[in-house]
Amino acid sequence: MRSLAAVVLLAGAIIVPSLPSSAREDTESLRFARGLSGNFLAARIAADDKDTLAAVQFFERALGKDPTNPVLIQQAFFLHLMNGDVDSALPYAAEILQFDSSNDLARTVLGISALKQGNYGEAIDEFEEASGKTPLELLTNQLLAAWAEAGKDDLTGALARVDMLEGPDWYESFRSFHGGLIADHLGNREQAFQRIARAYEYDQSALRIVEGFARLQALKNAPEKGQAAIRAFKQQAPRHPYMDRVEADLEAGRQVDLTTTARNGAAEVLFGLGSALGRDGGTELPKIYLQLSLYLNPRSDLAIMALVDIYNQDEKYAEAVKLVDALPQESVFSYAAKVEAARNLARMEQVDEAIRRLTNVARVAEDPFSANLTLANLLRFEKRFEEANAIYDIIIEGVEELEQRHWSLFYSRAITYERTDRWDAAEADFRKALELFPDQPLVLNYLGYSFVDKGINLDEALTMIQKAVEQRPDEGFILDSLGWAYYQLGRYEEAVTELEKAADKMAGDPLVLDHLGDAYWRAGRILEAQFQWAHARDLEPEDADALAKILAKLENGLPPLAPTKVAANAGDTVVDLANDEGKAQQTHIVAEGESLWDIAKALLGDGDAFLDILALNRDRLPENGPLVAGTELNLPDRK
Repeated sequence: MRSLAAVVLLAGAIIVPSLPSSAREDTESLRFARGLSGNFLAARIAADDKDTLAAVQFFERALGKDPTNPVLIQQAFFLHLMNGDVDSALPYAAEILQFDSSNDLARTVLGISALKQGNYGEAIDEFEEASGKTPLELLTNQLLAAWAEAGKDDLTGALARVDMLEGPDWYESFRSFHGGLIADHLGNREQAFQRIARAYEYDQSALRIVEGFARLQALKNAPEKGQAAIRAFKQQAPRHPYMDRVEADLEAGRQVDLTTTARNGAAEVLFGLGSALGRDGGTELPKIYLQLSLYLNPRSDLAIMALVDIYNQDEKYAEAVKLVDALPQESVFSYAAKVEAARNLARMEQVDEAIRRLTNVARVAEDPFSANLTLANLLRFEKRFEEANAIYDIIIEGVEELEQRHWSLFYSRAITYERTDRWDAAEADFRKALELFPDQPLVLNYLGYSFVDKGINLDEALTMIQKAVEQRPDEGFILDSLGWAYYQLGRYEEAVTELEKAADKMAGDPLVLDHLGDAYWRAGRILEAQFQWAHARDLEPEDADALAKILAKLENGLPPLAPTKVAANAGDTVVDLANDEGKAQQTHIVAEGESLWDIAKALLGDGDAFLDILALNRDRLPENGPLVAGTELNLPDRK
């Protein structure tokens, strides 16, 4: 699913050099090294692990041994910014400028600090001193300087700074939007209309641009234009909570200021750029921009959610949870963010806390669908199938009109039925899912595999799984299902082909390797079968019964096929028609590379019994040389 925070990003493709990777997950006490090199190496290891809280402590420890080292100073500066500890970064910014006066980020941070304190002139001086070596640095500092001019109530000076900006095409949305915000903030509605309309013409997908356009159109007594813009936006991001609120405001005739202070306007610059940078794949610089935005406006739920998204990208789930917990209670994102926080707690293996939170959220939510669904899925993943089933019941009963998208509810509930040995109910739900979404590959695969595993409806099962493979030809678990269906149908060579593909894609899955071992055995490839079973054993299957069966096969191989089993592949052991005495005669089709001793050892339990096979098959064996693959050999009775 598309993450909630991802849809709040302001558009603009910006490419910047990436900084050293760092972030922090938890706060257990650290053990510091004694010397400079030890702490430096520990800091680098922590940074490589994206553990920024630990990394900055190690770098500062190293700085105690070498306080003027520019590399250590810059690393401590960057890491404090990424952690959102801007006040601790400020002294380092001043130190950096003593040995690198052209460092734009240091200038920007000092200017932001001055702007936050209302020292607009000092802020402008810092922003102007920045070199603007890159388009990003130029745009950042000039827009921040424009907002500092707005803080002095100087509309002319602020718009002049905006208008003098020249750069790449992607400047236009930022330049026009912030020019419009400044004009609106300082009371020039006509300028605000023109500039934000230009921004909207350039970009109709940016959340805040769409909001600005819609709210200003309402002020111009043209709310229908704003509502049309919102509808167009929601085609790409349906059920977006922030835009739902904007739409509700317009319908109720409520007016809301686009920005209330120059400081919040400057925070908007940093939020927009940080969000756009985050879409380029890196996380370090976006994180710094978003932390600086929150430094200026700590209650910006848009910036908080964008930063949550960054932490999730870095798999720093504890930091994401802390941010969600700091989200203003009245935020439109509060409900969805709490559900996301519970998912993160589950990812951190704090399952009980995740369940507790989801239960509480569902209890008070106006629409508990999302919380209940997350709770049911979590319980299912934890193999608490009875509890999950009860929640799925509640969810399904609450659906007023079934749509195609509801197929997954029946699919998920079917799994809980199947895992609790209620097959009839499971099959009914699987078929209901296919009724809602015909040929859905996950449902086809699960239902088809279940049929195969139970040895029922094998022809239908094979057709289902083949359809699933056509849609997902690179999914290892679906290829495994297809191979296992062939195996159950006695088509062992085809089973080997598909199971080899599955094992190539899922080399660490003991079940797939176990299946492949079975197929090799039936195809007469005894050594390869034993190798796959041994590999499956070494991967330590979670299911104790599955492990016991693998160990038994390593000891004794597979039992002979039932007399009614018929196959026509090399390596198969089958029962031929009755012999002259009316008794069933067992036969074996030679596989490539097999010897009589291999066959006797595998099928008769004694390699020396090859002499008995030889005596029964002299008329069909070559006078010398290896066995010919495909030769059908009679086997002696086993007593």
